[in-house]
Amino acid sequence: MAGSSSFPQAGNGSCPPGVFGSIGVAATGNTPGGNFGGQAWTDNNGNLWLFSGSQCDSTGHDGSMNDLWMYSPTSTEWTWVAGPDVNSAVDHYVGVYGTLKQASASNTPGDRLQGATWTDTTGRFWLFGGEGPDSVTAVPLPLNDLWMFDPTSKEWTWEGGPDTVIVTGYTAGNPGVYACLLYTSRCV
Repeated sequence: MAGSSSFPQAGNGSCPPGVFGSIGVAATGNTPGGNFGGQAWTDNNGNLWLFSGSQCDSTGHDGSMNDLWMYSPTSTEWTWVAGPDVNSAVDHYVGVYGTLKQASASNTPGDRLQGATWTDTTGRFWLFGGEGPDSVTAVPLPLNDLWMFDPTSKEWTWEGGPDTVIVTGYTAGNPGVYACLLYTSRCV
């Protein structure tokens, strides 16, 4: 459907580079770079959306990015929607959480691998956890934050979970908070 059909030769970068074009503009030549562990959704119009992962930037260098793309199967074109077109100088993009439960054009999850995704009945995209930087630490950590993206407004909302990860010695992670079921006297 689109993208590179071959791997670059030595000296041309480490992976198939993305062709970003202009942000917000669909084009036949646009394509995300090679990607591993990105998060994906489909919207109510059947378009594919792709966020983050370990991937190739516009220069063909592999690393973590928090870019967002949309692919239209009708037009067979990719649109670069948001995020950078090159890898971070520190190799990871931290999250910009903003205010809990308030959408903003400046909010964005940090780059991440393998978060859980789903689309709700209104067509909004949801993202939970994965591995990536929190709001302050530019290294991959186990995340348990919850985000929502509205494809109409093109804004992210931090919906829940912590914006930082507890790091103690050689371990990192936030404990889950569990509740007891009222009718069974059993905690889950």
